Amino acid sequence: MSQLDEILEQNKGNLLLKCMDGELLVHKDVMAIASRKVAKYLESEAAAVLPELSVSTDTVAQWKMVLGQLYPICPRPELGTFELEEMIQVIGIAHEWELANLLSRVLSSLVVKLPPSFNMRTENLLECLFTEEINVKEFKDACLLFLSQQAQAGAGNVDQELDQDDECFAFDTPAWKVTSPGAGALGGWEEAVAAAKQVPMSQLGAGDFVLSMNEAGSIFHDRVVRNVHVNDKALHELLVFHYSLGSLSVTPGHSVYVNGRYMAAADARVGDKLTAAVEGGVTEVAITHITQQQTRIINPIPSSGRILAGQGSVLVASVPYTSGNYAMHLASLPGFWKLASRLMPDAYQDSTFIEGVMSHPVAMFVANMGGSHLPLPAAALAMLLYDFATFCIFLLGQPILLGGTAFVALSLLVVSKMPSRP
Repeated sequence: MSQLDEILEQNKGNLLLKCMDGELLVHKDVMAIASRKVAKYLESEAAAVLPELSVSTDTVAQWKMVLGQLYPICPRPELGTFELEEMIQVIGIAHEWELANLLSRVLSSLVVKLPPSFNMRTENLLECLFTEEINVKEFKDACLLFLSQQAQAGAGNVDQELDQDDECFAFDTPAWKVTSPGAGALGGWEEAVAAAKQVPMSQLGAGDFVLSMNEAGSIFHDRVVRNVHVNDKALHELLVFHYSLGSLSVTPGHSVYVNGRYMAAADARVGDKLTAAVEGGVTEVAITHITQQQTRIINPIPSSGRILAGQGSVLVASVPYTSGNYAMHLASLPGFWKLASRLMPDAYQDSTFIEGVMSHPVAMFVANMGGSHLPLPAAALAMLLYDFATFCIFLLGQPILLGGTAFVALSLLVVSKMPSRP
């Protein structure tokens, strides 16, 4: 039994709602406070022992959705968890009975956060415009404005409005930095966090260890190869997934673990489930709503390509989503870039050359080519060749290597100039 049902059952009401498919006994004071129209009606029915309010065009279930927003329920059911059709029904009732506060909140949820909150496509917006159940001019005007903006921008699909080139987190996204690294799988979440502390991703660098988790739910320590975009001051458009444990902000092209598989963040929908590490094990948390955020970006890349990130420690990849999830497979393989990070972590983290290489179109082309044209071994070989070339260029630019090379060259020159013995 829901909290609303318990309240209505334990505290008998004094106003009868006569719905299409049944009756609801509610409380006059609650309804009068919420609705000016109901308050006026009750004034005219002051002599009635049990006044009746005819709502014959609505169902009991529809009114329970509305009442759940009017009664003091904690936590109050989130409007963002409602399906589009349910939202339309709530708007219709709120408008009909002048439930001003509820109408304001539901319109705010739909108008202000319309495209990201519900990932609504053009056909959904058109449905809202022409349905007879919605007579709210402001809402329809907002739909028309959004559609016109999309048309002017040349974007026919709401889902494609964000740039999907980057694969990053919001700059202040929390992650777990390990203070006492160890090898192998950990015993559980309690053991994992005992040797780690939660920090903003901006505080991570090459050589640091973070908490990660595989798809089976095993938590382990993973070494950060490099933290990308640390010095990027530009603002980027991100998607913000909201769920019961908090939120996670990522770029649309970022690979996230949703419903037991990896997909681009832009393809996730309200109701889809993320996997989170919590005390006592692993749990799934449903996305209640999705918003947008403009902020700086960052992306620490562990050796496995996986990391526990965001509020509630959600399993996320640290790579873009590519066809066949090849970027994830390639990131988890050994490589010269990982060797360079181990040999000279500070230099590797600070290298502007490596920063450019890791986001270079060639790297993305190889990853994407694997998913559509090449089997994984061939794509891995292509990436290895690219990796080796950049590794050599990186080493040649290091002062210690340049100094060593200069010393050897000078020594050979001195030896060659020495007079030979008779």
